[in-house]
Amino acid sequence: NMFASVDHIWCAYDIFTDHCVGCVLVQSEPDRATLYIKLLGVRRMSQGQGVGARLLDAVLSWAKSRSYIAVLLHTQADNYKAIGLYQKLGFRKQAYLPDFFHSQAPLRSLLSGEPNAYMMVANLDETSTL
Repeated sequence: NMFASVDHIWCAYDIFTDHCVGCVLVQSEPDRATLYIKLLGVRRMSQGQGVGARLLDAVLSWAKSRSYIAVLLHTQADNYKAIGLYQKLGFRKQAYLPDFFHSQAPLRSLLSGEPNAYMMVANLDETSTL
């Protein structure tokens, strides 16, 4: 169960439709110094409106205020739009992981592109917020 190990969830709501338009699920890594973004999703109709950027900015600010030193995530290697957003917010490619998403059972059903991934890291002493 993907939600079993989630420590915190951020949601973005459209106040006019009262629908969730995006969410981020995070978990603290065992070292308690790193926060891992397990899932970031924005409804297709709300993409391109800054929802993902604001959600990530909230997570980064929250993590920084609680003395985390880094935030880690994985993204599909062919998801150029997401990679650009992550880089804009201070994430850097740390590693290329072939077939990463094939080994991630909960995420396999969400796969819409290639299974290869980049692990990306934002060092919180180097990131800037929007």
